[in-house]
Amino acid sequence: MGMVTTAITDPAECSAAAGGTYDHVYVTITDVQANASSSAGASGSGWVDLTPGLKPTQVDLLGANASGGCFLATLGDNLEVQAGNY
Repeated sequence: MGMVTTAITDPAECSAAAGGTYDHVYVTITDVQANASSSAGASGSGWVDLTPGLKPTQVDLLGANASGGCFLATLGDNLEVQAGNY
C-alpha cells in the first residue's frame, strides 16, 4: 500500500505581477481520480478517487490567496491506495 496527497498549483510566471498575461485563472474542481492503466477509458475499471468527499471548489489560481503569484491547495491528504504507477 502507498499514501497519496493531492494538490493543485500554478506556475508563478503566469501571474501579471510576474510579467505574465493573466490576472485571474478560475477553476472549479469537483473530483480527482487516477488509474494505473494508461489506456483506461472514462468508464473503465480501476479508477481510484483521490479526493473522496470533496465538495466542488472554485479557486482563483492567481488571486488574493496566491502567495507571490503562486497558488497551492491540498485537495486530498494521506489517502491509502494500492502501490503502483498512476
